[in-house]
This record gives sequence, C-alpha cells and structure tokens, in this order.
Amino acid sequence: MKRRLSEWEPREPDTPPGYLPRYAAQIASAARGAILPKEEG
Repeated sequence: MKRRLSEWEPREPDTPPGYLPRYAAQIASAARGAILPKEEG
C-alpha cells in the first residue's frame, strides 16, 4: 500500500478552469429549476 501511495499522481480535472466557481456562484435553487444562466458576451 505504501508503494502504491508513493507512486500515485493526481489526474487533471475534467472540468475547464473557472467553471465550478461560476456554477457555485450562479446556480439557481432547485425550486427555480436549478438552472445556470447563460454567459453574456
């Protein structure tokens, strides 16, 4: 187990950078349909 742990490297995240903070800041409640408004621009 120690050998496997010492050789382990975390993988790159699947989500683009900045997506999760935007999602967390802008997601609507489940009562409103849990929608994520489109970005303007």
